[in-house]
Amino acid sequence: MFKDLADNLEKHRETVLIVDDDLMVLQLGQEVLNLYGYEVLTASSEEEALEIHASADNRIALAILDLTLSGGREGLEIAKVLRSHDPAIKTIISSGFDLSCEALDQFESIVDTYLYKPYEMHALAGEVERLLAERAKEVG
Repeated sequence: MFKDLADNLEKHRETVLIVDDDLMVLQLGQEVLNLYGYEVLTASSEEEALEIHASADNRIALAILDLTLSGGREGLEIAKVLRSHDPAIKTIISSGFDLSCEALDQFESIVDTYLYKPYEMHALAGEVERLLAERAKEVG
């Protein structure tokens, strides 16, 4: 299904980290972004995400983080840690819950955008592509 849509798209080389405690969300995000040519790493917890990031040697260009993970952890906490280690990393907070723009504004220094779940394939790929193009301009 996704293969036909991705056949004519430029393949990318950036690495994306998806952090979500919902296995179906991880699998869908990974499948979609792989078809668009991204290398995708997945984690289902804060601890796993931070281990992957530490071992990835700053090659993760963007992280998609679930707003609320099981165990009371939040994607915003992970975003803070990732941004402190790599100021150039782009971050997307995702959630099935509505989050007003005003609430998101206070996290502007660590969150680049917000994406609603369930993901629409083109919205997910479009936001990832937009943020990575922005990152490429910033880091040169």
